[in-house]
Amino acid sequence: MFVDIHTHSVRPSADTVKVVNHIVQVDDRLHGMQDASLYRSAGIHPWHLSQENGAALLERLTQLAARPSITFIGECGIDKLRGPSLAYQADVFVKQLELAIALNKPVIIHCVKAFNELEAVLRKVKPSVPVIIHGFNGKVELGRQLSRLGVYFSFGAALLNSGSNAVRFMAEVAEDRFFLETDTADIHVSELYNVVAGIRNVDSVLLKADLYRRFLQLKGEG
Repeated sequence: MFVDIHTHSVRPSADTVKVVNHIVQVDDRLHGMQDASLYRSAGIHPWHLSQENGAALLERLTQLAARPSITFIGECGIDKLRGPSLAYQADVFVKQLELAIALNKPVIIHCVKAFNELEAVLRKVKPSVPVIIHGFNGKVELGRQLSRLGVYFSFGAALLNSGSNAVRFMAEVAEDRFFLETDTADIHVSELYNVVAGIRNVDSVLLKADLYRRFLQLKGEG
């Protein structure tokens, strides 16, 4: 099976395991989702967070996250371009990390131009669960710096641009520390697998097997 570690598409695919993002604030589509290939994540996205709704959203997330049907927490994190103050975003992000640790569920992280703040939070909390920075397209040196924190990286449609930072870092990211995602792009994740096989000079069948095995390990099944 292919693995799409972060998507907003609820369409089942016979050849793909998907982690479908559930934005707690605005999206109730996932309650009726039954297909076994569709896993759920639930989190408080900084775009929809405010000082006024934060407490209620955390309460709602706490209720949702305890369900066995929610496999991942997220996407959650810090965004310097949109949302409430960075301090408040960081505070709510910490609470979501603490919830994930308590429930032993991996975290999918949204971070836009706030990697210093993200790094400070991760160093403070030291999460004992896997954390995945989704849609990574940062410079190689930033990727190296974050790698020292033991995070996973998820790469998306930026890989289709041969000049992107994502392509440059994909060439050297540790083989056991990355996933692939479609996010909101109208593509099949297999397109990204083909690109990565070329960048890393690996057999596409072995790449597919490695990422599926890594996904199972992430969920504690490997």
